[in-house]
Parts: sequence; C-alpha cells; structure tokens
Amino acid sequence: MNDIEQTTRRLADETSAKQGRHEVDGRDLVSLSAGWAANKCAAAADAGGQLAQMTFALAEGMEGWGARAQQRFAGAVAKLCAEIAAKHPEAPGDAIREAFRWTGWCHQGLHGSGTVLRVRLQGQGAPAKQQREALEDAFGRVLLRELVTPEALDVAYRASRHDGTGYWAAQWHGVRAKAMAEVFPSGLPNKTQIRVRFSYSPW
Repeated sequence: MNDIEQTTRRLADETSAKQGRHEVDGRDLVSLSAGWAANKCAAAADAGGQLAQMTFALAEGMEGWGARAQQRFAGAVAKLCAEIAAKHPEAPGDAIREAFRWTGWCHQGLHGSGTVLRVRLQGQGAPAKQQREALEDAFGRVLLRELVTPEALDVAYRASRHDGTGYWAAQWHGVRAKAMAEVFPSGLPNKTQIRVRFSYSPW
C-alpha cells in the first residue's frame, strides 16, 4: 500500500465514507469512490483548474446522488489531488492519475464494472492448446498486475488505438512491454500475434 492509498483510506475513515465491498461485483468501495473523484480532479487539472475547479467538478458530478459522507470524502480527495497537482505543474492531471493508479480506475469502463479481459495467442506459430492457454493467462496476469482492473486496461488499450498519445496510451504501451518481456522473453513465436479483446456485462 503506497502513501497515497494509506492517506486516502484514512480520509475515508475520517469522513465516514462507505467502505467494504460492492454488493454486486465485490469491488473495493474506497477504490471505486477515490478513483472516480480523482478522475474528475485530473480532468479539471488538465484544464488548468485548481482546488476550486476540482471541487466544483465533483459537486456537479455528485448532484442528486452523493450522500453527505461521500461528498465529504470526495472533497478530501480533491484537496489531496490539488496538493499532488501543485507539486507537478508540468503535468498535474497525469500526476493525479499516477498517484491513484492503485484504484484501478474502475469508473473509466464504458460498460459498467463487468469488463472481462481476453488474451489470445494466434497464428501459424502458436503452440499447442495447453501451452498456449498458459501463456495467454500469464500475459493477462501481468497486464492486470500493472493496471489493476480490466476497465483500466480497456481505457488504456482504446487510447493506444485511438491516437497513441497521452497518459493512457503510454500506460498501455508500458504494461504491454512488461508483459512481453516477462511472458515472451525471446519474443513471440514466428508468425504469431497477441490479440487483446474485452467483453462487457452490466453491473
């Protein structure tokens, strides 16, 4: 657990924010709430905003559904994000994103939190079924170890396919390189490709 996660969980205690697991998918509630709030703050920081703009973005996003304890927690996360952004004026939004990477950015998924990552090793050089499936599983485990959730991987993969620049695209290229080095240290078998697909289900 890094310092930002420790601080965030302490803030959840102090503000009486919901803790435990989501009743449907078992996701950690502090990670979900903190990731959502940090994402809003990062977007505000990208646009040059500071604490006031972050707080406004959170209030606007929580209008009609945020309980008081959750609003207090979001406000505390905003202050933490503003402190992080102030220390990294050259890229404040990305600094916030990196600090809250541990949340897995579940909120980023476009299809709820039922995203499933599927890795496929295809081509003439692909090994026999049992070895192929073991390699596919290993590749997926490395990706998830680095970006925590399928939702975060989905967003990073989409960003890399869209324009190839920015924080999320860089995350994808980085984690893919780590997975390749760890699972295929000698490179992919000749005439073989790694394909990544995502499937979705509602909450």
